[in-house]
Amino acid sequence: LIDSRMEIARLEQTRARSDMLKIGQTLPQVEALLGKPHEKILISESPSTGEQLWIYFINQKSLQLSFQNFQLFKIEEL
Repeated sequence: LIDSRMEIARLEQTRARSDMLKIGQTLPQVEALLGKPHEKILISESPSTGEQLWIYFINQKSLQLSFQNFQLFKIEEL
């Protein structure tokens, strides 16, 4: 029960903070706002390009953040 309530509170915080996201933010800035993503996908075979997709699950939806050159360039809520 406590774990469930903690997860709900964490999701609500993530949702509220997602409004502060801005294109151009760096990986550390986004992680400071939202915490670690539920899923992290490296898009490119070369980690030096910084192409990643971070996924957060929020109330049966997902917030998908795309990074290129280690900077946020696309925000999608599905």
